[in-house]
Amino acid sequence: MASSTDALEEPDPGRRGRFPAALLALGYDELARYYELEYADYDRDLPFYHELIRRTSGPFLDLGCGTGRVARSLAEAGFEAVGLDSSEDMLAIGRSTPVANLQLLRGDMRGFDLGRAFPLVAITLNAFMHVIDLKDQLATLRSAARHVMPNGLFVISTINPYSVSLQDTEAKLIHEFTMDDPLAGSRVSKFSAREVDTADQIERVTFFYDEVKDGQLRRTVTTLDFRYTYRYELELLLQRAGLRVTRVYGGYDLEPYDITSSVLLMVAEHAPA
Repeated sequence: MASSTDALEEPDPGRRGRFPAALLALGYDELARYYELEYADYDRDLPFYHELIRRTSGPFLDLGCGTGRVARSLAEAGFEAVGLDSSEDMLAIGRSTPVANLQLLRGDMRGFDLGRAFPLVAITLNAFMHVIDLKDQLATLRSAARHVMPNGLFVISTINPYSVSLQDTEAKLIHEFTMDDPLAGSRVSKFSAREVDTADQIERVTFFYDEVKDGQLRRTVTTLDFRYTYRYELELLLQRAGLRVTRVYGGYDLEPYDITSSVLLMVAEHAPA
């Protein structure tokens, strides 16, 4: 009979609900430019990471960094920062404007080796939600833990599942924004439609980007999968990865975590041997 530890290490590969493994692929190369348009000016979490890097003195490692938004901000403040992401198109946008002390690398956060450790490592802004399998989640956190210095900190930020009304979002086409893209000389509208498997805690989102330029409409469609992870589920995963949670917050202003929090934000360190 398998123990609970065995179950954590070896989840049933056949349990995928309506989302089979072959379909669990990312599409960020297709939407990299639109992602940058939407998030380039997002700064809600930046003061939090600036305060942490002042305490740890850097350097900083950002896993699933996208176009390098957080790493770039810390590098511009004079700290060494390294970003890792699997999307070459996302990284290309980040590299298009070089910044001293910033290095953006292509790699898979489920298994990587940079040959060094950092006093501050983070998985920022919901990047962990793209790691669908339990084994991959654990592999990601173990890879991260190997890159945290003995007295360093690990931070992970994800959506608080309790704050999302899955029933309200399912089977609806939602208009998320319309904005001008000055670089392309176009106007972009973003829509999304969600399909939710509550048993497997997976949300499949199809994104529609309608771009109008010179009177012509171009539509880009891509589908991404997200895994919701609950507080004690995530804490147990971190424990299995050799990390001990020291702080749990409900937002970047360090407000207490509760069921109404929009963010599940954890700070961890190496667990005692």
